[in-house]
Amino acid sequence: MAFCEYFPIMTRLSAQGKRFALVTVLQGDQVLKYVVVEGRIAYGGNDPVVLEAGMRAIQESRVVENQVGTAKIVAEPVEPRPSLIVVGTRLIARALVKLGRVMGYSVAAVGLTDVEADFASSSIDVLDYIVDEGAAVVIANEGGSPDDAEAAYKALKRGAKYVGVLASQRRAALIIADLMKRGVTEEDMRGRFFSPVGLDVGTKTAEEIALSIIAEALMTLRGASGRRYSEVKDPRAFLAEALAGKVEDACSFRPVSLSSGE
Repeated sequence: MAFCEYFPIMTRLSAQGKRFALVTVLQGDQVLKYVVVEGRIAYGGNDPVVLEAGMRAIQESRVVENQVGTAKIVAEPVEPRPSLIVVGTRLIARALVKLGRVMGYSVAAVGLTDVEADFASSSIDVLDYIVDEGAAVVIANEGGSPDDAEAAYKALKRGAKYVGVLASQRRAALIIADLMKRGVTEEDMRGRFFSPVGLDVGTKTAEEIALSIIAEALMTLRGASGRRYSEVKDPRAFLAEALAGKVEDACSFRPVSLSSGE
């Protein structure tokens, strides 16, 4: 399964907060992937041309393209970003893949092979290779799938930081019971396994459900509280100063985009 080994390496580097480059070499029908980080090739062969392209992409923060003989080399700089692995074949899985891509996450689709993703496969067996610590794995099959518990088991055993399963309250209990029969303990699941999945924000559509799931996953990955910011940073604490004209109308916050390249 060497073809999918680069995805967990990307997950690990992102979890460590490291910038890296994903280099793709296209030669005829052959597609080779390399991961370049800190002046070395972390995945792939020892190719100095690939290394140079990857380092240039990182240093110049732009996509670098080279033509070497009959081979096309494309090096893309990658900022540290969450890795989202979506397991499923229906509407919510599609919405999760699409939203994850829009947010600039590294996205793997397991089940769907006709979507735009960093990695795609039709078999849940690839979870034994692509899941790594720091990854968020969402198993989303409306109505359920016989493979849901197996996919959750694989993700938990591989050390995923977040494992969410789309299920009703009763079906979630069945999945938890199945996992426990396989030897997964309550401690193994605490703070990592979530089903029913997502935050209670009044969702109705597949896209809204996907949003609530990714919000819960991000909250878990970043160790956030999930509370409203108006409660976490109550502006009334400074109201007296504001009324007295002692608060400067300025904000130093500048967001970083993982998807726009800005």
